Amino acid sequence: MQQVPQAAMAPTAPPDATAFAQYCRQRQQAEVLAGLVTRAPREIVVPICLAALDHLSAGMPEADTAWGDLRADARFWASVATPQELREYVAAACRQMVEDRADMTMAEGPRKVLFVALWDSLSERERKRFLSRVDPKGIFRAGRA
Repeated sequence: MQQVPQAAMAPTAPPDATAFAQYCRQRQQAEVLAGLVTRAPREIVVPICLAALDHLSAGMPEADTAWGDLRADARFWASVATPQELREYVAAACRQMVEDRADMTMAEGPRKVLFVALWDSLSERERKRFLSRVDPKGIFRAGRA
């Protein structure tokens, strides 16, 4: 049997006590948070969690995620979709957000982001035509804008 050099058998240096203590505190806080989230009423927890996830995901790095680069994938599929597919996907997403909002599971921020993207996609002429359908009280009159 080959002898292992004494230096290779030396114990590794102990982890930094301060870093380990900080890890323990953060782990304990995460466990408390998980307990609160699982016990609190859904109508309170879901909007808070969605807002937190929205905040954490904003400015997502361009690096690949476990599922690939979500934004790049979305840009690719949008670039190859037909106008009819785009219209149906956007309409389905909007309907889903309305359904989710009734259940308090769609945070306000993502809906505003979608609205701004739609607004930015309109020409100045289209914006004026759209706004002409809104009366002074803010009520939208049905019909083609």
